Amino acid sequence: MQKNKTLLELFICIFIVSILFIPTLDRPWLLYDENILFNGNYFPIPISISEMFEIIKTFGLNFNIISSNLMYSSNHVTRTAPLGQILGMTISFFFQKNPFYFHLFNFSLHIINTCLVFFILKYFLKSNGCFLILLTSIWAIHPVMIEPILLSTNFGATYSYMFFFAFLLDFLKNRHKNTSIKRIILIPIIFLIPMLTNEYIVTTSLVLFTISFFYVY
Repeated sequence: MQKNKTLLELFICIFIVSILFIPTLDRPWLLYDENILFNGNYFPIPISISEMFEIIKTFGLNFNIISSNLMYSSNHVTRTAPLGQILGMTISFFFQKNPFYFHLFNFSLHIINTCLVFFILKYFLKSNGCFLILLTSIWAIHPVMIEPILLSTNFGATYSYMFFFAFLLDFLKNRHKNTSIKRIILIPIIFLIPMLTNEYIVTTSLVLFTISFFYVY
């Protein structure tokens, strides 16, 4: 009974998010930002798997991106996110220049993140169903979420946040299991995936993981 109630609450949250974002999936590329994907500004769009390996071999993993926005400042920063660019090249290989699939991919990641946030909040709220649905929905459709979800160039951030929320949920539920050698080795290795995908990935999950080991030992 409780499981069915939880699934119903989760379905309501996903339905609310879908109503807002599904109508945006079929829109064309936005000239602002998304032309980076369309034009293959960072990596060319591969047409075969062998070409993907050739691009990686040619450019390697030791490359940087100069990021700036002349609308606001003349300053720029040098960003390093090797796995992020390889992930972008990989999905470009499958999606080519079809904006629908890029938008669908980012939206799917947001749905996964919404589910993770739902279970994180449920851990604290227990059986308060209506309040749980409200808080999850506010997070999922808050105006601050519009740009990360609608701009396909932000897929790296959405992808990295998925790891963050998963780590946080794991910390809440399984921190007492961190005496396991398997977890001691595996979790930091997995953490390298989001850290190398986005240079600005939040480190809270690693901090919580470290704290949990501190209390265990």
